[in-house]
Amino acid sequence: MNIKSLRFKLTLVVGLSLLLALGAGSLPVIFTQRAELEASLAHQALLEVDRAAVTAAEYFCEAITTVRRGRNVIEQLEMDKPRAEKLFGSFIAGHKELTDMYYVNNVPFKDGGVFWSGTNWAPPASYDQTVRPWYAAALEVADFGFSPPSLDANTGGLVVSVVAPVGKSGSTVSGVVALN
Repeated sequence: MNIKSLRFKLTLVVGLSLLLALGAGSLPVIFTQRAELEASLAHQALLEVDRAAVTAAEYFCEAITTVRRGRNVIEQLEMDKPRAEKLFGSFIAGHKELTDMYYVNNVPFKDGGVFWSGTNWAPPASYDQTVRPWYAAALEVADFGFSPPSLDANTGGLVVSVVAPVGKSGSTVSGVVALN
């Protein structure tokens, strides 16, 4: 064996030993940094969820208040269609994100029930509000609630409705106020 070959092999062994030692020593550091980064990202994600929840609550607070006011007016005052539609129209005026506010009673529109709309929309003669998702959502709550996303029968757009039962007694209601 010549000296050059031995020197090369020895340099190679020492170099590889150093690389292995450095690599083995840095693995705990890498795993620690990874765990810290994951914890930081999880914390940031929770902060973003909290911010989104506050934003949603602020956004819907006015809608919830509006629906409650509409329900209270219907329950406490003797309302007729023109007055209710004018009132609902004033509630949604200036809010381009709101498409309509309305009151319905518990009799399907197709069977002579009422549908009072803040946009003066009249449903088709075959319309049955009692099978709509927003009506069903109102039956499930005592004060107010939200419908699942559904297609608006008037605009055809996707909406979520804030709903409030009117005259709730047990599992029955005399009507529903809703805001899309």
